Parts: sequence; structure tokens; C-alpha cells
Amino acid sequence: MDQGHIATWGFFAHRSGGIFRRLEAFSGADHKTLLNLQDTIYAEASETNPLVMNEFRQICNWHADYMWNNATQ
Repeated sequence: MDQGHIATWGFFAHRSGGIFRRLEAFSGADHKTLLNLQDTIYAEASETNPLVMNEFRQICNWHADYMWNNATQ
């Protein structure tokens, strides 16, 4: 966020219903920047704490990605 690549971020969870119970959300200038930044964040996290990232990957071993353009004014 300090570099201006991410405008907002969040990690959300719910305890009941459906197979998707976690949501990682970012907003920023464009989709390509956000995807590249996500790769950078995961790579740095894997170097900093590989055990935690291994656990994260076990918990989130498959997912569905969605990207939206916010058209509100």
C-alpha cells in the first residue's frame, strides 16, 4: 500500500455454508498490477516464513478467482 499499488485489501471468512469460506480481496489501479503484486507478496511470504505459507496452501489448496471492474461513480 505504501508504494501505491494496492488501494485496499482484506481477508474475510465465514463459518457456515458453501465450500468457499475465505476471501482475499485487493483493489488497485488495474488487474495486471494486482496479479503481479499478489505473486510478489506470496513469494516474499514463502521466503520469510515457509511453514506458514505451506499451511496456507494446504488450507487453500484450490480456489476460484474473480476479477471485477468497479463501475460505480
